[in-house]
Amino acid sequence: MVTVMVISCPHALGLAAPLVVSVSTALAAKKGLLIRNRTQFEEARKLDAIIFDKTGKLRELKKKYSKVKAPKYKPADYEGIIFLAYHFTNCIERYLQSDPAAAFAGMHTNLTNLIEMRYRTVGRWQVSSKRLLKDLRSWDKPFSVLIEKFLKEADLNKKFKLWLVVKDYVLKPLGGARPVADLNCDCKSCSIYLKKVGELEQILT
Repeated sequence: MVTVMVISCPHALGLAAPLVVSVSTALAAKKGLLIRNRTQFEEARKLDAIIFDKTGKLRELKKKYSKVKAPKYKPADYEGIIFLAYHFTNCIERYLQSDPAAAFAGMHTNLTNLIEMRYRTVGRWQVSSKRLLKDLRSWDKPFSVLIEKFLKEADLNKKFKLWLVVKDYVLKPLGGARPVADLNCDCKSCSIYLKKVGELEQILT
């Protein structure tokens, strides 16, 4: 026997929706599924996947990997990081007049490098680009403001000035930007590296 209730008033949803939840909860209980929170049960329609941890392995792994710390720069890394930031800033600056499109692309491409440097300086895990600004606002609001201003700026020269501000902000905890000559010694490794950088610059120009 089937009973149909027709509600023809503005309060239809107020009666029908709770009724549907109540019936669904009862049907689920008959199938052995206990629903303790009806509100969460309604939100379940938004789920993409359900994972059952029958053996407790997921909880064990979560506990284990929650102790893993994000990589953080050591003082010995500072000079190399400053040198890299100097190098790609120098390349961008040289393109401002000769190839504005390349300068624009260079700033946006290397912005990810500056952001990664900032995260590794403080020892935090970097998040996806979709969550980046929200994450930065939670622990480094001044940096998030700089990034937003940089991304919104359309004028190339103003954008480059913002780029320099962002770069200096990132490098300040590492000792700040310094001339490239101060970042290298006369050892064989540095000489080989600078030679490769010079060859790369010739190819790019």
